[in-house]
Amino acid sequence: MKMLVLAVLLAVAQTLTPTPRQTTDIGANQYEKPNKGTNSGKNPSIAVPPKAKTNEKSSCPGEDKRDDCRYFQDGPTINITNPAPMPISWGWRERIAWWANPALALFGFFGVLVGLGSLGVIWRQGRHIIASERAWMVAKINQPTFNEVMNPQDKPVGWHLPIQFQITNLGKTPAIVIKRFVAPLSGSTVDRNSVPLIPVLPKIPPYITLAKSERNSVVGELCAPGEPIFIGTTLPVEFLLEENSAWRSGEKCLYVMGFIEYRDVFKEYRITRFCYAFQKVAPGGQFTNALTGQRVFPPEFQKAGPSAYNEGT
Repeated sequence: MKMLVLAVLLAVAQTLTPTPRQTTDIGANQYEKPNKGTNSGKNPSIAVPPKAKTNEKSSCPGEDKRDDCRYFQDGPTINITNPAPMPISWGWRERIAWWANPALALFGFFGVLVGLGSLGVIWRQGRHIIASERAWMVAKINQPTFNEVMNPQDKPVGWHLPIQFQITNLGKTPAIVIKRFVAPLSGSTVDRNSVPLIPVLPKIPPYITLAKSERNSVVGELCAPGEPIFIGTTLPVEFLLEENSAWRSGEKCLYVMGFIEYRDVFKEYRITRFCYAFQKVAPGGQFTNALTGQRVFPPEFQKAGPSAYNEGT
């Protein structure tokens, strides 16, 4: 009985255990040698391709000799030339885009010109505003009488002829007076018979103003708008007596030159120069010259000399 049960169990075990399937490897089976003793008709073997010879030189560098490589080596030669130019036809979009570039460049050029013109107008307006608001120092000489200048013999010893200038700020803003200068001189004339007399003066005034390096450390005097400042000098009676004959003949004349330097509220340095020569007679006045019968001004100081001696900056 026991032997019968054991035989049944072994039979069941063999039935339940699956048999392993054989893996199909096509690549491996192609190169697998056929088993000896197999029937060639029932199980034909697959021919194994011959191995490539290793000693044969490859037509492609670094690779084995293959049919595709041999095609490029032994195939026809292809020469690549420049392609024929393709005709270009522009549409309306391309034409608008092409003309837009020079148009924009032209508009930009005119825009720059308009901007420069506007800057010039603004600059000129700024200069006009400064000119209308800045300080203007104007010089005026106080006239001595004819006897005080031409008849000094009547004066006592030690007497001095006063020559005074009134400098008035005619601007709308105050000024800081930095330096002032006045010098009376007796010099030769260009023509003794000319009316008015013209003193011989160099084109550039001989006096020297402050250097720019010294201006920053200068403390000046405040001059309000409409406020006058008086500067002047004196001449001793001995000097008048010595030069009197030359003044009467017209060979020489008495002249006074000077300047006043100031700074306005815009921190610009200005200078007013003045030069006056004493004239015995001057044409165009309300008096009549007894010798010539011409209408003349009374003897007085009048502006003389080159333009550099009578200017304001």
